[in-house]
Amino acid sequence: MSEDIPKLKILIIEDNQEDLLIFNEFLRLSKLPIENIFHSFTLKEALGIIIKNRPDLIIMDLNLPDSNGIPTFNRINNEAPAIPIVVLSGLNDLDTALETIAKGAQDYLLKGEFDEKLLLKTIQYSIERKKNLLKENKKRNLYLENKLKMQKIITNTIIQTQERERKEIGLELHDNINQILASASMCVQMARNGDKNDKMLLENTSNFITKAIEEIRKLTKSLNPSSLRDIGLEVALQELISNMTLNKQLTIHLHHFNKEIENICWTKKLTFYRIAQEQLNNILKHSMATSAEIIFSLEGNIINLLIQDNGIGYDPNKKRSGNGFYNINSRVEAHKGEMQIISSPGKGVILKIAIPHN
Repeated sequence: MSEDIPKLKILIIEDNQEDLLIFNEFLRLSKLPIENIFHSFTLKEALGIIIKNRPDLIIMDLNLPDSNGIPTFNRINNEAPAIPIVVLSGLNDLDTALETIAKGAQDYLLKGEFDEKLLLKTIQYSIERKKNLLKENKKRNLYLENKLKMQKIITNTIIQTQERERKEIGLELHDNINQILASASMCVQMARNGDKNDKMLLENTSNFITKAIEEIRKLTKSLNPSSLRDIGLEVALQELISNMTLNKQLTIHLHHFNKEIENICWTKKLTFYRIAQEQLNNILKHSMATSAEIIFSLEGNIINLLIQDNGIGYDPNKKRSGNGFYNINSRVEAHKGEMQIISSPGKGVILKIAIPHN
């Protein structure tokens, strides 16, 4: 098996000359491919060799003239976190050797209790273990890095969405409700000035105020769907569909709504409502669809939501402008769920959401 290992640079940290001679002999008998062997008798010397030569393997005694026990291992491991370390120990120091394994050493050897075969196997396994550990760490760091990037994207998306919603509310108040109230105010002012058509002015004022109240009710409902808490998710979705299809060339159907879904917590109901609201808005704005479907299903602990349309679709490989799917994904990830988008040009869009019940 020794031919599987490339030629190694090995650092041996040992202050006992007799132990060092025995160890070197076992290394020779093991037939291990070796490029160079470095010896150090103190921690200070060892740190200098590591910095200058970067060995492939470190075999070390813990008790040296200038350092003892776990602190010796910690100094070496901190200086060479990517290099496999095998600890040399006597029977009296076995507990300490085992502690170094918990702190990152790959293995240990008991002095006087090993031969060249065990030495070879220990070195091979230690190198392989360290290699696998570094791979896992790299994979984990990459995962955490990607997760952090996604969290930043989601945070930015939420901020942008909030700003967009504030802007939309401001425009709605200014361009619609404010104008209606201004008209009502004008009628009141005319009546105060003694206009002869008092009855008509009062009627117009009443109509304007009624219209303003209705517009405020619609705006409030879009921000806080109270019916969702009072009536339930299914009825709230039906109301949403009715409002969205009013005077628009789009039919939306809610299919197979599982009544057990009404038993989920309020926050998840609101999440599903907002996802449906967001995606239906996407369909109205971008898809040119004439038909859309919303399908809920419950499979074990998973609630599935599928929203599909017969619109123009898009190429998922091409970057899209807008935050629609980012907004949806941020809501899904908040509940440890999964989102899948299936689309191609001319074939509409299928949005699949899966969120755990508990």
